[in-house]
Amino acid sequence: MRITKKSITAAIKPAAIKGTKFYAATINDLIGAFSGDKDNVWIKAAFEEDGFDAINFKNSLLGSKVIDETLYICETDGMQVDIDNYEYDPEKILDEVDVSDIEDMIETADDDIIHKYISEYELNTPDFEKLGAKLLNDGVKFKDLVSGYEEFDI
Repeated sequence: MRITKKSITAAIKPAAIKGTKFYAATINDLIGAFSGDKDNVWIKAAFEEDGFDAINFKNSLLGSKVIDETLYICETDGMQVDIDNYEYDPEKILDEVDVSDIEDMIETADDDIIHKYISEYELNTPDFEKLGAKLLNDGVKFKDLVSGYEEFDI
């Protein structure tokens, strides 16, 4: 990667969110995003085991919702959104309108977006005992299980 003044400035001062948009991701997108060597093995295992139920929507990803096997991750500046001359709270849009009504606000989530919005803090606590045995049988190193476990706030 070539380091430029622009990339240094972006790293120091991230761009402010303007407006509201949603990033669409399937469960396979989430599993794929957490399949890297440096990713927390528990996150991938939780998605493989529990699907979208691994996500704790009560405490995180406000405005996000699973509809028809797709997770729509909400990114918003908090300002009201005008749809057909009616103002909507950006965190309630997916409860009040059809996804087809906001197609222009939806983008496909890539790995960077998924990592930006989903971490161990957005998940329900995995069943470490059950998943740990499976992961060890699948060849995951014990040290990777321990380091990933330590990232969970339990």
